[in-house]
Order: sequence, then structure tokens, then C-alpha cells
Amino acid sequence: MSQRWKEPDGFQWSTFKNEDGASVRYGHVSPKNKKDIKGTVAILPGFRETAEKYHETVRDFVDRGYAVYVMDWRGQGGSDHYLANDPQKSHSEGFDAQVRDLDHFISKIIKPEKEKPLLLAAHSMGAHLSLRYLKEHPGMVDGAMLTAPMLDIKTGALPKHIARTLAKHAVSSGKGEKYIPGGKDWQETAFADNKLTHDETRHDLGQGIMKNNPHLQTGDPTYRWVHEAFKSMDILNDESYLRSIDTPILLASAGQDETVDVPPQDRAAKMLPRCTQVSFPDARHEIWMETDDIRTDWLAKCETFLKQFDGKKKLARDFDKNARKNEDWKGAHPPTPHGPRPRHIEDDSLPGQDNGGDDKPSSSFSNRRFGL
Repeated sequence: MSQRWKEPDGFQWSTFKNEDGASVRYGHVSPKNKKDIKGTVAILPGFRETAEKYHETVRDFVDRGYAVYVMDWRGQGGSDHYLANDPQKSHSEGFDAQVRDLDHFISKIIKPEKEKPLLLAAHSMGAHLSLRYLKEHPGMVDGAMLTAPMLDIKTGALPKHIARTLAKHAVSSGKGEKYIPGGKDWQETAFADNKLTHDETRHDLGQGIMKNNPHLQTGDPTYRWVHEAFKSMDILNDESYLRSIDTPILLASAGQDETVDVPPQDRAAKMLPRCTQVSFPDARHEIWMETDDIRTDWLAKCETFLKQFDGKKKLARDFDKNARKNEDWKGAHPPTPHGPRPRHIEDDSLPGQDNGGDDKPSSSFSNRRFGL
């Protein structure tokens, strides 16, 4: 295995207890020269992912001068899973609880410094929860780099409204802990059958992590997870909710995404006051795990996005809620109602500014092997 995919030197694992008493695992590492640290990046994986899968991305940000934290969401990876008798089931007790876990992680574990920016690097479900956090805890985060945010999910051959109704009725009838139709425990997926990345090496590494660490494995979602996901997506897709998120955001959409819907991302980008949307027509869902050419392009855009925070004197945490109403707040995040329109670009350039597919449904709701 290449060094770039191994656990970085100095990487430390730890856990914290959330409000429900569950153990949530995280890891962190800093550049060797701590005097020149530019800020902190918190990596937030997608549905069914584990922190080990992001070792390469951790290295990418450390090499660029950032301290890095990565957290396993409750219910997956090395964090406590929800169902003791069926730990493989991807379950949920509500997305609000995960937003609370993220707040604990940021405010009590990372404890961002006022003079250094805190950035989020999140994927899919992690990007969904990041957007909710930005809305519900304003002033904690300076910027977010989001890939394929889960604003709506593909449900295969099963029409979406039926999937929604089926999950709701299953939960109300006491069947919320059951797998969705066709759902099963984790199974190894051949590269030729995967819908998440074009990169065979990164795909195989991800599969190897799960195969060699059974305790990290999670299977398909339960009815309750699907029900809670639809509820949270309804919250996030509300226009007034999106327009009130005033944090600078770099949002990447994958042109060949077969896991989440791209049009809702386009819609959200138009409503988020400080969002720059970039499109990768040849990418599948997992942009952070894509081929070198796609990843290099995405990381270059991230670097350009991050430059706006270099040497910035006023960051998000310098202002309380009332101060955001004042003119000084424009030095960090401009007020929402009159923020600049988003920028949608597909070329190789990403302006350094401070402002701001073909669907191929599978045969069932579950056999896409959810990787949100």
C-alpha cells in the first residue's frame, strides 16, 4: 500500500460521549511545524463510511498546513452503532441528534481558535449534516467544502414518494428497525459493480478496510433511517432555511452521481448566499475518492477557496449573534438577504473571491449499496 493511504504519522484516535451516552470516535493530527498552522479542517464522512477511508484526504490538508480532525458519525465506523443486536444495520434516531454530536465535536473537542479559521470538508450525508449545523450554529465555522451533499436521495426503481410513504408507515407500525426491501449486511462489492468511484485502487482500499475490520462494517439502511433522512431533507430544502446559511461554501456536484440527486444541489446553490458550485461531469458520487485527475482538480479548487481565509483578521467566532447585524460582520460573513448570487463553473478556474447526469436507476431501493 502506498504511504499516502496509510494512517498519517502522529495521527491520534480518541472518543467522546454524546448526550445519549454513546461513544463517538474521532482522530486528529497536526503539521509538524505547529507555528505555521493555517487553521483547522474537520472532515465529516458520508453515510456508511469510516474515518480510515479518509487518511489520504487527511494528508492532503496536513500537507497544506492545516490541523485535521475526522469524526465517525454515531451508527457507523468506530463509533457506537445503534442496534446492539444488529450492529450492521444503518439505523437512526433522528438527524437532530447527529447535529448535536457535531456541535459537541466542534465546540468541546476541536475548540477552534479565534485567530485561525475552522473549515469543514464533508461528503454526502456529512455535507447534509454540515449544512444543518451551519444554519443551527451560526458563527462557529468559517467555510465549508462540500461534495455531493445529500439534499435528496435516489430510490432506484421504487418511486420516491412510495419509498417515503413506505418508510413512514413502517416506522409508525413498529417496523422501523427492519431493513428496507432487499437490505442486507455489508458485502464486499467488486470494482466493476460499484457506482461510487472510477478509481479502482481507492475503491479496493475502501473495501479492504471494511473486509479486514468487521466492527467497522455497516449494511443497508433501516426503514427508520430512510424516514429520518426524508424528514431532515425536508428541513434542509426549505428555501428560507437555505437562504439563512451565510457561511462561505464550495459545493461540488458529480455528473455521474447515482446515489443522490444533483438538481436539488443546483437549487440549493442558487439560494445559499455565499456558495460557489463546481461541477465534475465525469465524477461519480465519491469525489474525494475519485481518480487522480478529478481529485487534483477538486483539491486545487479547495486551495483557491481556502486562500480567502489566509491572514483574515475577522473570523466567524469574532462575532456574536447580535454583532452579525452590524457592518463589521461583513468582514467575516455578509448578511444573508443581500448576499451575492452563487457562481456556477465547470472549467478549471475558480475565482478567489470573498463573496460568497444521466440517471440510471437500479432495480431496487437498496441494491445501490447506499454510500451517502
